Parts: sequence; structure tokens; C-alpha cells
Amino acid sequence: MRLSFAILVLVFKATLATRPTPPPRGGGLLRNRFRKPKTPAPSPGSLTHVSNILDPNAHPSIAAHTNSHQMSPTTLILNILADLCPHGMLPLSYALASSHMGGPVGGGTAAAILIMFGGLGLYSMVSIARVVENFGSDKTKVDCSLSGAWDDVFSPGRVSASFKHRTVGAVTCDSLCFGLTVGCCLFYSAFIADIYASLARAFALPGILSKRWAILVALSTIVVMPLCLLEDLAALQTSSMVGLSGIVFTVGVVIKRAFDGSYTPKGTFFPSMAAPLQAAIPPSPLRPLISLGKSSTSATTNFATVCCVAFACHYNSVKYYMELESRSVKKFTATMAKGFGATAAVFLSMMIFGYLTFGQNSQALLLNNYGAGDVLATLARFLTGIAILSGYPLMFAGLKSSGFSLFKITTKSAGSSKRRKLSVKRKQVVFSVGVLAIITLMACFITEEDLGLVIGVVGAVMGSSVVYIIPAILNVRVLGRGRKNLQFFRGERKCNFLLGAFGVGLAIVGTKVNMASGGNHH
Repeated sequence: MRLSFAILVLVFKATLATRPTPPPRGGGLLRNRFRKPKTPAPSPGSLTHVSNILDPNAHPSIAAHTNSHQMSPTTLILNILADLCPHGMLPLSYALASSHMGGPVGGGTAAAILIMFGGLGLYSMVSIARVVENFGSDKTKVDCSLSGAWDDVFSPGRVSASFKHRTVGAVTCDSLCFGLTVGCCLFYSAFIADIYASLARAFALPGILSKRWAILVALSTIVVMPLCLLEDLAALQTSSMVGLSGIVFTVGVVIKRAFDGSYTPKGTFFPSMAAPLQAAIPPSPLRPLISLGKSSTSATTNFATVCCVAFACHYNSVKYYMELESRSVKKFTATMAKGFGATAAVFLSMMIFGYLTFGQNSQALLLNNYGAGDVLATLARFLTGIAILSGYPLMFAGLKSSGFSLFKITTKSAGSSKRRKLSVKRKQVVFSVGVLAIITLMACFITEEDLGLVIGVVGAVMGSSVVYIIPAILNVRVLGRGRKNLQFFRGERKCNFLLGAFGVGLAIVGTKVNMASGGNHH
């Protein structure tokens, strides 16, 4: 309850902060990106009206924010919660269950591993801010790109606006960020399909209205795509606040159901559960959590890859730093520590109490475990669905930013020619709609086991690369050549060699283990 109250206070403070007050202020993903820029309205049906929103350099909600587009620490904390919680909190009970394939991982051990990954993610976020503060070029500070930060460190002064002049490292950064955001959008779409299909069954909707694939196609076409193509994201302000409140409510529901015994064999909702989910529910839900045993490497690796992607928001690291008002590395560190701390508290609650309720039958989307007749769980599904729908365009913005750069369809690559710029914008429209269509099609047929595999592989390869390997390489380079004054602590450069090796090992072993298990923990 203290956790829920604390997050509600943050939401309330951010809501007050978003009230229009003279003079107007800017602010980040949840506040200033909702404020419509004062630009002449394009003519109805104009392609520019549609395509400008697809260029991360054409709109302040996607491009870097100047001093007039800043956010308070409270807003940044809420941005972290909104960025990480919708996709990170739902699979953790499943991850804990999957860790029992080779032997049980005790609750304390699992919590320690989760906190460790949160700490590593926090460190790498802050270290990227240090790179930008000390070595960031004007271009990087405008584009807010991780690949730009790479070029600033390894090729300072080199022009990299067009694809043919970019370094291999910068292209690799864009490729990994693109792969990570595509993977995250894929299980965002799968979560949307499962959540709203469950709601459709709860309300006994007839025929095709209750089909998972039909619901996903409809929501992707009617809701997700328009949100991803919005020029002004002000419409998301209210829904984002509702989504954050929904996260708090969902955590409360999971905790309540863990203690009230509703899903034990003698509980109220046990008969409403799907038959395959009833078999592994133990008489005492505490038993599987507190039992300690020797964990195998494969079991721990499965759990680690999910923890890795749960704390992955580093594709927005430069953006977050540039948008913080009166920014400094010290202030950013304190703010990120609070954001990651609050996120870790949400993750721990969902992981532990979800597993206490369902044990080995915990699903990759935890809300799928709850019965259709559970009113509180139904409301939690609805609110969590709003949180995911609101977060989708923010995630997709990162996908577009890296994708446009990777496939050489940025407006900067078109030069000053208006004709070439219009051609690039058309390609951006086709690219964005096409990628979303492919993601939607794949999500229509993805199963719980497939979803577990996607989360594991994305976490192993893309997550470990973006969260650990790239920041470690940057830090090793930055802290060399007598720059010990930039260290956060003594011996930091040597520790980054270990961090990079850890990321490489997690990528290799994690991919092998997840491919071998096929995402199935039963």
C-alpha cells in the first residue's frame, strides 16, 4: 500500500505540473511532448501533415528538446515508470517460474538478481549521460541518438548525417536499438491482443468480436496506428495518467489475490481458471517461493534475460538527459535512481506476489492467469491495456528514429531539395505502416511459449547489447587517456571491461538457452 500511495503522489504532482500556467513550460514524454507546437496548420489531406510526424527530427515529441522543452525530475521519474512498467512487470512471475526448469531459484535469490539488473541498468543510463555531457556534439544533442554519442566518442567531428558517411559502430547501435524496439513492440502487440481478448470473453462478446487476431487487427488499425502517427501527442496526456494509475491498481490487485486465497483449490475463482492452469497450483502458495535449491545455469540465465529487457529503456537515454531541466550528471543520477527504484519496487511486487498466487503456471502475460469472473482483475486488464496503448507510440518513436537512420530515410539525407524531402517522407510513411503491419501480423499468431521465447532472445541479444555492451565500450574509451577525473568510482574503467564481458556472455548463453527451451517452462 505504501508503494501504491507513493506512486499515486507522483502521478498527482505530475498532473498538477501539467496544468497550463503562464509562462508555458515544456517537459518530456508525458508533459511537454503533449504540448502542440505553434506551427502553421497544413492543408487537409496534405502528405506533409502525415509524414512530418514520422520524422524524429520534425517534431519536439520525438526530436531532442531545447531549453524550452524540459521536464522536471518528477515528470522524468514518471516517464521511467511509463516506459518500463507496462512491458516489464507482466512477464516476471513467468520468468521466476521458468527458472525452475533446472532447479528452484528462491524468492530471495530472484529478488537479488532483479535488483542487480536494475542497478546495472541504472549505471549504464547514467554513464551515457556522462558521455553526452562531456563529449556530445551539437548534432547528438539535437538528434538525441545513441549512435550519435558513439560517433562523438570514436569519430569526433566526423559528419554522419547521411548513411554512407556513418561509422560501422553507429550503424550497429542503430541496428541493435531497432531490433530491441521491434521486439518490445511485438510483445506490446501480443499483450494488447491477450488483454483485450480476455476482456471480450469476460463480456461474452459474440463471434469474431471475441477472436484474438480480429481484436488485435482492429486495435492496431483503429487505435495503435493513429497514435503512432499523431503529430501532436497531447491526446495521450490523460490516457497516460490513467495508465500509470492502472499500474498501481494492478499491483494492488495482484497483492490482494495473493493473500485472499481466491485462486487456491478452495478459492472463489479457482473453478473459473482454464483447466491447464489448475494442475500446478499448490495447496500452500508460499511453498514454491520459499523453497531454496541449487539453480542451474540455464534456469538462472532464462530469468536474467527477462530481467535485462525489463529494465531496458536505454534507446531513450540521451533524450531523457537532454530533457531534464537544469540538467547535470549528478541531478540525472539522483532522478534516475528514484525512477529505477520505484520501477524495481513494482517489478518485485508483481514477480513475488504473482508467483505466490499461480506458482509454476504463471504465464508470460500474468493477467492471463486470472479468471474472467474476477471483476478486479478485469478492471486491471482494462487499465493495463490503456497503459500499453499509451506507451506504444513512445516505444514506436524509438523504432522510427533508429529505423529511419538505419535504412537511410532521414530528411537530412535528402539535403535541401524539396522534391527529395517529399520522397523521403513518403518512404517514412510506407516504412512505419509496413513495420507496424508486420509486427501486428506476427503478434496475431504468437503463443504464450513463443512470447516467452521472444522476450528471452530480445533480452539476451538486443537488451544486453544496448544496456551493457555499448555503454561499456563507450565508458572504456571515455575513461581512458588520463580522464580519471570523470570516474564515478576508482577502478571504474576496469569494471566496464567486466560489464562488457558480462553482456557478451549473457547474449551468447541467453540465446542458446532460450532457443533450446523454446520459451516453454512447463
